[in-house]
Amino acid sequence: MSEQLEKGKFEQLVQRINPGNKLLRTWELKGGISAQVTAMEVMSPHGKAVKMIVRQHGTADLRRNPHIAADEFKLLQMLKILGLPVPSPYFFDETCKILSSPYIVIGFVEGETELNPDNVTDYIAQLASNLAKVHLVDGKQLDFSFLPIQEDVFREMLENSSADKDDSLHKGFIKRVLKSVWPLPSRNKHTLLHG
Repeated sequence: MSEQLEKGKFEQLVQRINPGNKLLRTWELKGGISAQVTAMEVMSPHGKAVKMIVRQHGTADLRRNPHIAADEFKLLQMLKILGLPVPSPYFFDETCKILSSPYIVIGFVEGETELNPDNVTDYIAQLASNLAKVHLVDGKQLDFSFLPIQEDVFREMLENSSADKDDSLHKGFIKRVLKSVWPLPSRNKHTLLHG
């Protein structure tokens, strides 16, 4: 896709979010394996520059759930209401009229990957605290029935015997080990998991 055509698509997208928005710039974010991720800087009608993320889910996710963008948007709205530290959900679109696949637009969270933090204990405590907040969400407060049950997802993955050409993640080995002990005993109540 030409750079000019791509810029035009993102300009349309920011206008859909708010007709007063102006696209300042876009850049690709690398590192993910399940989605194509593009960052945008947008000037709001109030004159404030805002960074956003556009995430287009990959074919495997869309095959598993064609409404994954809508579901992720709804989930982020719910988690925001509960006060969890999640990116702000701005917009989603499943029509494929602007971009070639469904996408969600969320807030850009400043940060960087820290593989060797100065204070490992503090780093792990912060991570564990935030994960615990996610896992402690009371599913009775809000309706999470639109989310997949992970046991069903994993069972489907194990039953899918298609050969993976790229085994850099050792999926074949992992599948063989899991199949040998499947189904895993359920020791915990159903809860919201991080993803």
